[in-house]
Amino acid sequence: MAAKILIMDSNVRLLTAMSERLSHLGYEVATATRVHDAVLKGIVIPPDLLVCDVMMPELNGWEVKRLVVQIPSLAEIPVLFLGSHHTLPIEFYDPSAGLVETLKKPVSTDALGPVVASLLARQVARKRLMGHALKGSLPITDASLVDLCHVLARRSATGVLRLVASERSAELVWSAGALVDATADRMRGDEAVYAAFEMPATDLSATVEPPPAVPPQQHVTRPLPDLLAEAIRRTRAVSDPERSQPEEQRRVERDEDFLARLASTGLIRRTAASTP
Repeated sequence: MAAKILIMDSNVRLLTAMSERLSHLGYEVATATRVHDAVLKGIVIPPDLLVCDVMMPELNGWEVKRLVVQIPSLAEIPVLFLGSHHTLPIEFYDPSAGLVETLKKPVSTDALGPVVASLLARQVARKRLMGHALKGSLPITDASLVDLCHVLARRSATGVLRLVASERSAELVWSAGALVDATADRMRGDEAVYAAFEMPATDLSATVEPPPAVPPQQHVTRPLPDLLAEAIRRTRAVSDPERSQPEEQRRVERDEDFLARLASTGLIRRTAASTP
């Protein structure tokens, strides 16, 4: 059975392009240009994934997410946000928020398909992990480390999550669903968590071992949502160096590009900055 995708965007042209692309890929697609229409359609036929523009006329994306979690049939549906920013509010890295991802605009319809497929696969993997025994080897195919941390937190796990990939390893110690300690690459605590997220996912294996005989000390200092948000920011900054620049610096560079384009059209004349 084809996965059902609900797309919500006030830009009719983009909405049509995304709908045609996903339909071509074999998905069953419904669309809406207004929030209340999307909610009604989602209640009647719950989708497997919601694709949502961050800046809808009635509500922004974060408000939309808070709305749908109040509706039982929509609460667990993963959401793909489309917006000008690549980051999410820290609150949406909380395990209770479910699976949430972002795709930066302008959105390429060619890029949309792989992201949608990945999110649908991750949702299946998360459900599989929610029902799997929290001991021994874990079935993490298609699941990210974020998904794994969410599952352990939601299931109030106690034990040691051991991660191994490409001759690297890390250990995350959990106590009643809280991440209390971590070691990786001769690091400990918060920095060890970030190092674990840098491990290659292609050959990553995960096992849950019994908790240490001696109760672990608290070396992880930040709450889980903060840790996940920072870990994702760092990993994405590596793949996209622009993201590691301060927002103000990026804004100035965009202004300079805009002024340069205007000057090239002859609409404005730029003068050299005076020196003191």
